[in-house]
Amino acid sequence: KSGVFLMELILVVLFISISLTFCVRFFWESQKLSDKSYILTNAVIQAENAAQLLKHDYGKFDDFANYYGIKKSEVMAVYFDQQFKVCDDSKTASYMLLVEQEKKENIVFSNIKISKIVNDELIYSIDTAVCT
Repeated sequence: KSGVFLMELILVVLFISISLTFCVRFFWESQKLSDKSYILTNAVIQAENAAQLLKHDYGKFDDFANYYGIKKSEVMAVYFDQQFKVCDDSKTASYMLLVEQEKKENIVFSNIKISKIVNDELIYSIDTAVCT
């Protein structure tokens, strides 16, 4: 009797360990998916903010620079930490918002990109056009 009981106990422990392995794997995958979703959501929010600032100022960088607290230049770059809070430099930043513009006649075309700094992976990009 004890041999059969021991064999049943071993099978139960094996079944539980296999079940736990799959559960841990699913939790790990869901955490990775949640992290990707957080990054994409915040990237879209920041890109839309930039697009609205440019639209409000008719394609100029004045409102944009004031909002993010940066200096105006030809190509605007804003750096964010892991929680998408504005950073002062690229060394502590995890993400970068880059705005490039091209003017044709009375229309200002802007390309807004948010990418990871580490591997330069593009997260989100949006193109806008504003009449001046």
